[in-house]
Amino acid sequence: MTTITGMVELKKAFQDMAKQAEKNQTVALQLVGQTYANDVKAIAPRKTTTYIRSIHVEPKQGTEMYQGNPAVFVGTDVVYGPQLEYGGVIKAKNAPYLVFQTEDGTWHSVKQVYQAPKPHFRPPLDQNFKKYQDIYLAAMGRGLV
Repeated sequence: MTTITGMVELKKAFQDMAKQAEKNQTVALQLVGQTYANDVKAIAPRKTTTYIRSIHVEPKQGTEMYQGNPAVFVGTDVVYGPQLEYGGVIKAKNAPYLVFQTEDGTWHSVKQVYQAPKPHFRPPLDQNFKKYQDIYLAAMGRGLV
């Protein structure tokens, strides 16, 4: 009969590694999210700093997990954020016309105006995916050996 010893210690070692991996995943996601948010802020429209400051990283854990996995959401809570990203029509609500001045000093009165999209959330993800992946993998590898 063969006796196997050390199973309790091995099981504990695996549990410790799993706990460390979970901690590393949280840190890795936060690092990637913050790096992505900084990349978004770097190319976001700069009319005011209010919009830039509104771009933030929000970790999701526990009951807020995304499809059963820890995640971070990067976004903004200002109402006009989607309008800047995707563009669209702006219509007068509380007056018959929108009144605005262009850069050349000319005043205009219109019922609606089309605002062109200025994507700043999508391009960094497409251009820097490898960078985010490398940050995640480096953070996940810390302390597991």
